[in-house]
Amino acid sequence: MRNFWKLISGRIGIISSSPALPFANRLARDLHSKSLGRLGEEASVRKLVDEGYRILDRNYACRSGEIDIIAEHGGHICFVEVKTRSPRSWNSPESAVTPEKQLRIIRAANFYMAGFRNCAPARFDIVSVLTDDNEQIMSVELKKNAFAPVAG
Repeated sequence: MRNFWKLISGRIGIISSSPALPFANRLARDLHSKSLGRLGEEASVRKLVDEGYRILDRNYACRSGEIDIIAEHGGHICFVEVKTRSPRSWNSPESAVTPEKQLRIIRAANFYMAGFRNCAPARFDIVSVLTDDNEQIMSVELKKNAFAPVAG
């Protein structure tokens, strides 16, 4: 992974004594995070399809928020949040879906469902993906009905 950061820093012409080094480190970290996120999302889609889900949409975004995967399963419309973590992460993937994040997902789901009549009931699932240091998938865990919409 250090080689990745060196490669990115070198490509944008930043040397270690440059005052822009924090920017380069942040850029490399952001690129790594997005790459890791895409890897986790692909593994999640495979897991969901294997479990019998029918993928309806990916990376749905609206003014209320963003939803990683929208799928149909067992008569429900499932709004799936994907969280991917490497071994260096201090918290579990699932714990990153905070109450605030849940609320944003619920609002985006309501916005999505407003476009349909007689829509199936909603369910909120979380897929937790763990990788090793070489960004190889170690585990993919699906938690169905991980949280419920808040009343009111």
